[in-house]
Amino acid sequence: MNPRRNGRARWALALGLGWVGGAMAAEPPSPPPDGELVAAWRVRVGGDARTHRLAISAATTNPDGQLNVTAAYGWTYAGQLPVAVSAWAADDGLSLDFVTPAGARIRATRRARDVFEGTLVAPTGATRAVRIERMSAAEANAELEAEKRAHAAQTLIPPGQDVPPACAFFWGGWGGVWNGRAVRLWVVAVDAACGVRYAFRWSDSMDVPATFGTASIADGVLTVPCSTGRCAFARHGETLWSGYSDLHVLVNRPGGAVLERIR
Repeated sequence: MNPRRNGRARWALALGLGWVGGAMAAEPPSPPPDGELVAAWRVRVGGDARTHRLAISAATTNPDGQLNVTAAYGWTYAGQLPVAVSAWAADDGLSLDFVTPAGARIRATRRARDVFEGTLVAPTGATRAVRIERMSAAEANAELEAEKRAHAAQTLIPPGQDVPPACAFFWGGWGGVWNGRAVRLWVVAVDAACGVRYAFRWSDSMDVPATFGTASIADGVLTVPCSTGRCAFARHGETLWSGYSDLHVLVNRPGGAVLERIR
């Protein structure tokens, strides 16, 4: 056998065994301890003035090393909806991957104990930077209240001077009890033609909602869809009286709510 060739072969074998041994000796990245991710996380998306929130309520590791995360996501002021979060430990850090209720995909990698950074890809394909930051309970509560105030200030648009007074009266938040159930009517904008942006809710919340419909005030009455029929609201003194009309019969039922101004 050629000694030179034999020497090269032994050297290659030694390198190969060393690489395999090194690969076998390397340990896979470890997931974080169970519950370590449980927190409210502020999500800043590039271009958005308002913040989102990723609320992680549980994070546990299976025997096979898979990290199971229970979480919800949405605008801070508007509440969050459940999302399926994939999480795994990689060489460059712990990574998160989930699709938002609006259909955007967020992928982020941990850069520090309390910070993830990555990207959001919208359904249109547009990409923006994302930063995810852990908050303490006190910080989360303070931010929630601040976001609610900012949302209300931005959403409740006072009527202009060209709006008829009879229609401008409807503007604001109204609350009462209808057949034993708390109800809220929010009229956040009224235009000169008495068209309105509104939200009707069976709720006792004092917070301005995040989504609205459109309707109009005619002959002093605001009529909006509700349940399987339509709810009508008319001014009586400084209150709104309500009535329910079946879509077919269109006869007001007695016992509607008396709504008083809450904002």
